[in-house]
Amino acid sequence: MAITPRTCLWPLTVALCVSFALSMGLTYRSNTHCYAAVCSERHSPLHTRIQVVVWYLWLALTIAVLGFRSFKPVLRKFLGRQLRVPGTQTRITLSTPLMAAWIISLYGTITGIWWRELTVYYHKRDQEGETTDAAGCLVATSLTGQWCALSLGLALAPVSRHSALGSFFKLTFRDTQHFHTCISHVLVVLSIVHLLIYVYWAGYWRSLSLQQQKVFPVYNPVYLSEDVWPESNASLAKWRASLLFTGAAAAFTMIIIVATSFPLVRRRFFKVFSYIHTTSIVAVILSCLHSNSVLYCAAPGISMYILDKSMRIWELHSELPGRITPLGKGWYLYVSPILSPSPMLTPQTQRPPPPLTPRRLRLLFPRGTFLYLPHRLCRPRTAPLHCHHSPGSRRRHNRAHRKFHHHRIPLPSPRWRNPLHLRHR
Repeated sequence: MAITPRTCLWPLTVALCVSFALSMGLTYRSNTHCYAAVCSERHSPLHTRIQVVVWYLWLALTIAVLGFRSFKPVLRKFLGRQLRVPGTQTRITLSTPLMAAWIISLYGTITGIWWRELTVYYHKRDQEGETTDAAGCLVATSLTGQWCALSLGLALAPVSRHSALGSFFKLTFRDTQHFHTCISHVLVVLSIVHLLIYVYWAGYWRSLSLQQQKVFPVYNPVYLSEDVWPESNASLAKWRASLLFTGAAAAFTMIIIVATSFPLVRRRFFKVFSYIHTTSIVAVILSCLHSNSVLYCAAPGISMYILDKSMRIWELHSELPGRITPLGKGWYLYVSPILSPSPMLTPQTQRPPPPLTPRRLRLLFPRGTFLYLPHRLCRPRTAPLHCHHSPGSRRRHNRAHRKFHHHRIPLPSPRWRNPLHLRHR
């Protein structure tokens, strides 16, 4: 399956349109059927729908620019220019500050949408409870919560070494990984700030009178105490009282994920990094139960991940011929034909482009080795073999003899379907 606009861009467009329709539909149903702790449609339905429109419009413009960049080598070369950070030896590409400014503009737009609405809403509640400082803390808490939702939606963009979407948009794994790492760190910082502001407000809440505490219940200050457990025993009231618990659990899970992703931990304990990263599913679910705005922001990232994974699984049905020969003493020889393009001819030769030149990939490996095999969803310039080293394998094996760790599957037949992972028992 070749990577073309028909096989990649149009399915991506359909996936985003379905996510947008689902998000907009939920903004109309969530008024009475919202089982998240915070449902912004209850007090600000118009602003919630404007936020959804702005978020998807921002994504559409970003995808359009990336698609235009993938078909314009001159633009890719211009955006890939190296810039030196003043006062340091660090070099970044021109696209890095441009993307940072583009993301900041998204945060600024969402802040502009919600600032006045939240200020009016909480000041009105301030007047009801005759308090003075509650509104400012709650406005800051709500805004940082919206920033966390946007950051989580950006962090869910597909990041993998054999990403079909990354190949189509001419994005290297290093680029997508760097983007994912930066956004994830921003997400954790914002989550901590969001939690600390709420803790500060909870300390202020203890100094309020009993009548004022009923206006701002500590379990969920967005609603009145009559709408939150324990004053009300309704099912929705119990969900609303889970605001603090779901938010703290989601923040704690994200902190653990980021803490195990630092190079010092990831290189020495790769399995720990990999297994703990799967708990991001739990973090996303808890965040969606914390606020429904997270669901609206995470829906496009989830749909893109499912689309990218589906394209990679579909590619596994294609056959890849290969021959595995046992050499004795636990060693095997894997031989597979690969196709690599010949050098391009100059236009002055007036000759048609040459056909693909067949070559053979030979790899010698010991028993218990895991291989990333050549995949047609990879770009032509991508290395045909990608490996993860176990601790200390660089010292025990040279470049031809390496040790890797991935899932166990049976020994394939001489003509086997194209799996991404292969292991010999």
